[in-house]
Amino acid sequence: MRLTRRQFGAGTIATLLGGVSRASAQQAPIKIGAVNPYTGPMALYGDEVTRGFELAADWVNAQGGVLGRKIEIVRGSAASAQEGIAAVEQLVGRDKVDLLTGTLSRRFPTRRARAHSTTPSSTGRPTRSRAT
Repeated sequence: MRLTRRQFGAGTIATLLGGVSRASAQQAPIKIGAVNPYTGPMALYGDEVTRGFELAADWVNAQGGVLGRKIEIVRGSAASAQEGIAAVEQLVGRDKVDLLTGTLSRRFPTRRARAHSTTPSSTGRPTRSRAT
């Protein structure tokens, strides 16, 4: 079964909103912090993922929101682990988001990294693999 972007985004937002308190009487928007890479080599990926969140939020908002509250996506840029920590602190502290979402990406291991990785052997003891 293949999911469309709209189904994926709506499902993601619905899953995330499971943590939002239903007892909230205020009509302030539900703020979702999207922590993704918006700079560097992964910027296009981060922009497209967040655009999917924004499209889903627009669709949900057009249907009346969640429990009468609109959804607002707030971006937090994280191209590295240090930037990710700073983005989360800013989103939670300054922007007062209700939920956080984001992606985890890392580069594929290089030949050198594979050469230093350990792999189990037939004896059950870790061995060093060798790059060819």
